[in-house]
Amino acid sequence: MRDESKMKSKKSIRILVVDDSQTNRMIITKTLSQFGYHSEIAENGRIALEKLTETSFDLVLLDLEMPEMRGEDVLTYMKKDEILSNIPVIVISSLEDINKAAQCIKQGAVDYIQKPTNPIFLEARITTSLEKKNFQDEKRNELLRAEKIQRKLIPANVPSIKNAEFCAFYQPMEKVGGDFYDFIDLGSGNFGIFISDISGHGIPAAFITSMVKILINVYETSKSSPKMLLKYLNQNLLDFTDFNFFSAFYGIYH
Repeated sequence: MRDESKMKSKKSIRILVVDDSQTNRMIITKTLSQFGYHSEIAENGRIALEKLTETSFDLVLLDLEMPEMRGEDVLTYMKKDEILSNIPVIVISSLEDINKAAQCIKQGAVDYIQKPTNPIFLEARITTSLEKKNFQDEKRNELLRAEKIQRKLIPANVPSIKNAEFCAFYQPMEKVGGDFYDFIDLGSGNFGIFISDISGHGIPAAFITSMVKILINVYETSKSSPKMLLKYLNQNLLDFTDFNFFSAFYGIYH
């Protein structure tokens, strides 16, 4: 069930209508206005990209056959751009362009509508596309929050140790992952150096990494050998890793 409280109101939704036909633009924008949406127009693909880079839009209604820059080229450009690629695109095509519309779906367009546009179908397609975008935005934001949390598990600085120099770099393959390292102050100038990797990527691996951090924090590392710590981690993680496996190194610098 979608969370209605997180959905934008129709008045706050901005839709860009890209069509070289003044008649089509007038019909579509009037229909959008009747449904309560705010819309802007672009007469061709070049103007569309200018507006997309200058203003934030929630959805694009894109005609395919236009002068200066075709709809397919606009879509290709958008999908290569990190920000514009997140904007859903609904292709507007005539019956003769149905194969081109199908190709646009493969390129990343979320849907297509045949000309002349049916107001009921148009509203349904827009609603579905915006709901999907809202869901994807929520998941993207959740991943960004998870990334911030996981990075707090990684030491902000390497320890300053006499007669030794350490360097560290952390970059997971995805927003979150199973890579982890830590420096453990054991007292009396001794430091534990821990490095681990969980098989797989994404949230499951990141979740297990968090468990590793917690287990290390509650364990009496100052009184343990590397063998004892790794055995302790293995015993406590064995039933929770599912199909993931856990590789780790732990050494003590004296």
